[in-house]
Amino acid sequence: MRAQGTAFMYQGRLNNGGTAANGSYDFRFALYDSVTNGSLIAGPVTNTATAVADASFSVILDFGPGLFPGPAQWVDVAVRTNGAGAFAALIPRQPILAVPYAIFAYSASNLLGTVAAAQLSGPLTLAQLPGAVLTNNEKGITLGGAFSGSGAGLTGLNALTNCDNATFIAMAKALEAGDTFGNWGRFSW
Repeated sequence: MRAQGTAFMYQGRLNNGGTAANGSYDFRFALYDSVTNGSLIAGPVTNTATAVADASFSVILDFGPGLFPGPAQWVDVAVRTNGAGAFAALIPRQPILAVPYAIFAYSASNLLGTVAAAQLSGPLTLAQLPGAVLTNNEKGITLGGAFSGSGAGLTGLNALTNCDNATFIAMAKALEAGDTFGNWGRFSW
């Protein structure tokens, strides 16, 4: 379970009449999909009686879950003196930028690097495997190249189902000639 929620810290600077603001102010925040005009994504969220000291302020914003899927977004900020009058929009809207504390991505468009097999879960279908991968369910496999070695370590091969006609005929002729199949490996009939 993740420890962090959907809230995040927003910090800014506020001037009042060209000088650093000090005192208590109300802030209204809304999330948009464009720096100008655009569509409202979430909000407004109002933070009342926010302390501003030497122009600096800091608030916690929480627009709710699932609002940051990846496309660019901007915060629309409006302010008023604590409880007095209408909100005045601060221009331009401020972009929401990436932060260094992210623990989980709900989806990823690509992956860089290696993923350990222990981190993978769930079944893979044959269609998801490359064509060159052999599985234990393969039937009618044809292996190319020449066989080398005695084949002494091969067991459980059925000559009637595991070789083509030409190989089967060659083995039968060798058997007739008295070969013990030492060069063929161990086959069961």
